[in-house]
Amino acid sequence: MIKINLLETREVKKKETLRQQVFIAVLALFATLGIIGYFHLGITKKIEETIEKKEKIDKEIKRLQKEANALKQYKKKVSNLELRRNVIRNLQSERNGPVMLMDEIADIMPRELWIDNFQLKGKKLTIKGYTADNETLATFMRNLNDSNYFKGVRLTQSKKSKKEGLTVNTFSLSMAVVYPKMEGEEEEEKVDKVEKKKTPKKKKSK
Repeated sequence: MIKINLLETREVKKKETLRQQVFIAVLALFATLGIIGYFHLGITKKIEETIEKKEKIDKEIKRLQKEANALKQYKKKVSNLELRRNVIRNLQSERNGPVMLMDEIADIMPRELWIDNFQLKGKKLTIKGYTADNETLATFMRNLNDSNYFKGVRLTQSKKSKKEGLTVNTFSLSMAVVYPKMEGEEEEEKVDKVEKKKTPKKKKSK
C-alpha cells in the first residue's frame, strides 16, 4: 500500500499561493507607483506651465505700468504747460483789458450819461455815474449787455439827486468782464481741439 504525504503537498501549495500573492502585490505596487508617477509628472508640467504664464503676465503688467506711468507724466507736463499758457494769457488780458474796456464804454456810452467812478477788481466791474433820465440809463445798460466785453449787467443803485443845481438820476452798475482773446489764441484752441480728437481713446477691457 502506497502512502502519500498530504501535509507536504499542502505546504507546497501554500508556498506557491503565497508567491503568487506576493508577485501580484508587487505588480500592483509598481502599477500604482507608475500611475502616481504619471499623474505627478502631468501635475508638475501644469504647474510649470502655470508659473511660466504667470511670469509672462507679470512682465506684461510691468511693461503696461511703465507705459501708464510715462503717459501720466506726459499728461502732467501737458497740464502744466496749459496752466502756464493760461496764466500768461490772463496776465496779457488783464494788462491790456482796462484800456480796451474804457474804449468800449466810450463807444457805447450815451451823450446824456456821465461816469464818476470806474472800479475794476479782477473780472468784476463797477460803474457809478449819473444820467439826465432813466431812459438814457436803460439804453446804456442795453448797450453793455449787447457788448462782447460785459455780461450779467445789474443795476445796484438808482436814485434822484442834485448835481450842480440840476436834478439827475444817480446810478451804480455791476457786471462781469469778459476779456477779449489775444491774437492767435483762437487758432491755438482749434489746434488743441483737433489734437484731442486725434488722440485715441483707451479701450475698456472686457
